[in-house]
Amino acid sequence: MFYTGYNALRTTLLAKERKNIEFHLQPIKATWKDKGVSVCSDGWSDAQRRPIINVMAACESGPMMLKAVNCEGEFKDHVLVANLIIESIKEVGWENVVQVITDNALVCSKAVH
Repeated sequence: MFYTGYNALRTTLLAKERKNIEFHLQPIKATWKDKGVSVCSDGWSDAQRRPIINVMAACESGPMMLKAVNCEGEFKDHVLVANLIIESIKEVGWENVVQVITDNALVCSKAVH
């Protein structure tokens, strides 16, 4: 049986897989300019009750996870949520964003106003 070493997993193989994933996401990203993209965020807690905020890009070609942020120890106010949304809008290109969708938590509605 062949075992991959720890260093290979966290360096070479990880970089190779990231490149592979980016390659497969290119067709989705290519539609953003013509069709637009929605930036979606949602807050939840994982099994250990740590607060997580997910940000996704959704478009006609399919959804794409942009980031999942562990907010443990952070003050989860409208400034934090607004900064995450702004970073995500910059990542997909503000000219491509047609809408921002959040959950109905008070900090989310305050963040987008």
